[in-house]
Amino acid sequence: MTKELIQVHSNNIVPLWGIMHIKLYLNRGRNIFWLLTSLASTTLLAAPPAALIPMENLPAVNSVNNQSAQVPVPPPLSHKGTMYFKNIYSVQAQYHVLFQGLKIATMTENFTRKQNTYHIENHSIATGLAAILKPEEIHTTSTGTVTANGLRPIAYSQTRKLDPQRNTYADFNWDAQTVTLKDKSGTLTLPLPAGTQDRLSSMYQFLHLSLKEATTHTFSMANGNKITDYVYKITLNQSVTTPLGTFAAIYLSSLPQNNPRRFEIWVVSEHENFPYKMVLTDSDGKKFTQVLTKLKITPH
Repeated sequence: MTKELIQVHSNNIVPLWGIMHIKLYLNRGRNIFWLLTSLASTTLLAAPPAALIPMENLPAVNSVNNQSAQVPVPPPLSHKGTMYFKNIYSVQAQYHVLFQGLKIATMTENFTRKQNTYHIENHSIATGLAAILKPEEIHTTSTGTVTANGLRPIAYSQTRKLDPQRNTYADFNWDAQTVTLKDKSGTLTLPLPAGTQDRLSSMYQFLHLSLKEATTHTFSMANGNKITDYVYKITLNQSVTTPLGTFAAIYLSSLPQNNPRRFEIWVVSEHENFPYKMVLTDSDGKKFTQVLTKLKITPH
C-alpha cells in the first residue's frame, strides 16, 4: 500500500531526507559547479537534495584534515530506537534547489529497507541556466544497516557524469573502527568515531533523535575525503513553509553562530523530525535553499 506524505500515521514514521548532498556554487556568475548531501541534513542535519549545499562548506567544529574554531562538544542525543523504521519499506522524495530564489537544480531520492539493511540513492541534475552552463549529473549512494541507534553506513559513493575525477568513496569498517576514504588524491584510512554518518544517512538520523530533549546536536560525517564534526543549536516551537504547506517545526542552526557561513535546517515535528527545508548562507551572504516538493512512503 502506498501513502502520500501528509497521510502519515502514528505507526508509520516517515524517515527520509537524504537531501542535502549537493553543493552548487557560483563562481562570479559564470560557472556553476555542484557537488553532492546529501546532504541536509544535518545531514545529518537537514534534508537537502539536489545540486545543493556542500557539506564541506558547513561551519565545522573540527575536521581530521582541517582545524577551525572550537566549540564545546556536548554529549550525543538519546535515540528513539529501530521502531521508527520498522513500518517503512521505501521512500521516494523530490526536492528543488534554489540560488537566491532562482531554481537551479532538482533532486530525486529513494530510500529502501530490507529487514535490517538499507540503501539510499540520490540523483541530482542541473536545471535552467545551471544546465546550460554545465549540465552535470551527480549520483550518490549509501548502504548499511539499521541499528538501535539508527543508520550505520557501510559503503558510500558519489560519482559525477562530467567530472569523474571528483568522484569520492568511503568504506566503513565498524569492527576495526576505521573508515577508508578514496578520492582523486588517493586512499586514506582514518579512525572511525562512534555514530559517524555519511552525507545521505545523516539526514535520516533525525528520525531517531529526541531533539526536544536537548539544546544542541553534534555528529561526525565522512564525505569521501575527510571526517568532520558538526554542532547545531536546537530551537523549538518554530514553523516552516514549503510547497507542501506550513508545518510546526524544530529549527537547527550551525555553530558558532558568528561564522558568516551558516547552515540552517527545519525538521517537521509531527512527522518525526523529517527535514523539510535547508538553507546554506555562504560567506558572501548568498543563499542556497533546498526544499521538499514531493514525498511518497510505501510501508511494509
